[in-house]
Amino acid sequence: MLDRDKMLALPASLSSEMAKNKYTVPAGPSYLVEAMRAMDYLVEQAGDKKADIKAGIVYQQDDYGQDGVDGFKKAAELHGVSIVSEQAVTPGQRDFAAVITGLKEAGASHVLLVVLPSASGPLLGTAAQLQFAPQWYGCTPTWIDGFFNPEVIPSAVFANYHWVSGMTYWGDDVPGMTKFLEAYDKHGKEQNPPDLYLLMSYMQGLVATEAIKRAIESGDATREGVLANITKIENYDAQGLSQPLSFNSFPYVTGTAIRVLRPDFEKKTWNVVSDWATPKAAGGEGKQAAAPAAAPAAAEAVAEK
Repeated sequence: MLDRDKMLALPASLSSEMAKNKYTVPAGPSYLVEAMRAMDYLVEQAGDKKADIKAGIVYQQDDYGQDGVDGFKKAAELHGVSIVSEQAVTPGQRDFAAVITGLKEAGASHVLLVVLPSASGPLLGTAAQLQFAPQWYGCTPTWIDGFFNPEVIPSAVFANYHWVSGMTYWGDDVPGMTKFLEAYDKHGKEQNPPDLYLLMSYMQGLVATEAIKRAIESGDATREGVLANITKIENYDAQGLSQPLSFNSFPYVTGTAIRVLRPDFEKKTWNVVSDWATPKAAGGEGKQAAAPAAAPAAAEAVAEK
């Protein structure tokens, strides 16, 4: 339908499969890259005990989950790490005892979560009940800011949780955050509590208006003109709310830099434990001091995967 109507969509998804469609424009690095970055980080933290790592993964059975499996396995192969357990979950699943038991029996020490919050919260809660406490690494969709409220889920279950994301977070120290929060206070505060998807949608709106603005300035404000101009956007940071995004390669690889964060429940914010970096399996060489746009080699490597 998007192809028929020549209409762009900016879904709340970072699926690399979605990025293969020219009409569905991603808002940041893919889940594939996030999964690779998770493996880089856990290997880095293990140091000379890398041989002791027993990695596990819990994934939902869709393009998001497949991104996580593919990225984690690719990076594990690069680092020589064994994945000892792969656990699939289904939409709406409520009982995760078998999943946690499978991970526990396999001796998983580090587990990547590629699921939605409706699963990640119960998964961690079940793990606590079964006294299973590996290091958890969650891709962007595993978290909602409602988790900062201990009445939603006890904060203690997130003691070993790491958020692996290419997105900025609510209140992040970036140039565009003040303007966004002012808009939220004026237009959204009475309707919704702080939520990362509001921030993501606002940022996506800036991307859309940038494409429309360029189309108008080029003299072709048709739908085709908007599509042509979105592919000319390069190193665009959505007024400072994102890492620099580029849409000039296809399949789209908007960026490859990912951070690892830990939740601070007292302040209801995040602590960065590992700054922006492009994963080694995506052509990265190590940590970056700032969030870069995807280097040509990195973008090409991710597109091929």
